[in-house]
Amino acid sequence: MRKAIQEPTRRSWPNLVLVAVASSLLLPAVTFALCLTYTGDAWSSLGDALVILPGSVLAPFVLFCLVQGTAAQIRYGQGWASLPIH
Repeated sequence: MRKAIQEPTRRSWPNLVLVAVASSLLLPAVTFALCLTYTGDAWSSLGDALVILPGSVLAPFVLFCLVQGTAAQIRYGQGWASLPIH
């Protein structure tokens, strides 16, 4: 996602959308898998996963904030790393 945000190419936007959709669906999918593992009831597990689905819309925004913070830290570190040491 960091590359998709920082690179000025057009082809990175589909990658950004793909990562955003995948991050939105990851939380309900993991919830479904864990509930199914514990209970063994697919319908009950699906109901639990569907309850989380509306809140998972915020996952791309959280991921975006994490990526922006990480990119800022990387730029900061690169600035210090490029200084000549004598």
